[in-house]
Amino acid sequence: MLTKSIAKKKNELTINLDAIIDNWLFLKSQLIKNCICAPVVKADAYGLGAKEVSQALYSFGCSVFHVASLEEGIRLRKDLAKNVRIIVMHDHFFENEEYFLNYNLTPVLNTHKDTSAWDKFQKIKNQKINAIIQIDTGMNRLGLSIKEFQLLIENNEDLIKNNILYIMSHLSCAYQVNNTKNRLQLQRFTKLIKALEIKSLKLKATLANSSGIFLGPEWHFDMVRPGAALYGINPIPEKKNVLKQVITLRTRILQIRDVNVNETIGYGGNFKFNKKGKVAIVALGYAEGLLRSLSKSGKAHINDIEIKVAGKISMDLATFDVSNVPEKILQKCDWIDIISDKQEIDDIAGQANTISYELLTSLGSRVKKEYISENFEKKL
Repeated sequence: MLTKSIAKKKNELTINLDAIIDNWLFLKSQLIKNCICAPVVKADAYGLGAKEVSQALYSFGCSVFHVASLEEGIRLRKDLAKNVRIIVMHDHFFENEEYFLNYNLTPVLNTHKDTSAWDKFQKIKNQKINAIIQIDTGMNRLGLSIKEFQLLIENNEDLIKNNILYIMSHLSCAYQVNNTKNRLQLQRFTKLIKALEIKSLKLKATLANSSGIFLGPEWHFDMVRPGAALYGINPIPEKKNVLKQVITLRTRILQIRDVNVNETIGYGGNFKFNKKGKVAIVALGYAEGLLRSLSKSGKAHINDIEIKVAGKISMDLATFDVSNVPEKILQKCDWIDIISDKQEIDDIAGQANTISYELLTSLGSRVKKEYISENFEKKL
């Protein structure tokens, strides 16, 4: 087993690279023939380490990755082979074209100014440099409007014919399987593809994110862009999660103390004990990603026994009510399990009244990461 060793720690975030690889292979198996499964590793692979995650996936044949920004793309390029395509989804500004060329990065063009600047840059360099055009089909976020794209087809056919790899759009409600907007966006996207075909312009297309993969083959086209599902987040919350869990998080107990009746815990003194009990204090707070919103509803486990947050979570510390844990277990146990097989990341996100994406990316730099793998033999 491959383990990235680190010094003795107060918190332990374990990332199972094999589970990430298995999730990617599973998602890939759901796709139509010749559709590329190109993972999203933005925000440092949702906080889990873009370098480690991407290198593990590359070792299993993945050759296309998505990042959010130019800075992320440059950083990832240093960690991957030259033949790997790195797509930068929304950081193309007019002064940055040289960076895309020098680091072999593929920009997503989101505005008319983007397409014009990219066209001009290629003419200055006298070479064809690939790009992707995003069209807004209902998200009302980034991308050319449908009208702007139609004008582009009419007025700059050469740009599209020679240099555009994919047209791209993004689903707004894919995690809601029965939401009618999914079909509406698909129809708009398909109509644009047909408009290209009328002009004898054949482009590849990409529409589906993690949840979009499970809407069905119609949404797959030539490439999908899974992010959340890769990291074990349930892409269809109303159904049982079919992805493997990727992370575990546990925290070392710093102190166990007795609490008397009517004593309060933490800032504000809002949490009061109505009988004698015990609390365990851990060095895990919102600076490490244990969201403050868990103060009222957060749960954890000691030896599979459920315990609850007591008092407000502070920046560096949290307190758990361990009154229900037998003394003989408390005396022997040094750790509290925050994310485990008893409580997955979707569970704790629900307790925090947020989404798993926020929780995962909030696991800050102060939580040391440990990577485990039996299949990925590249030394991290």
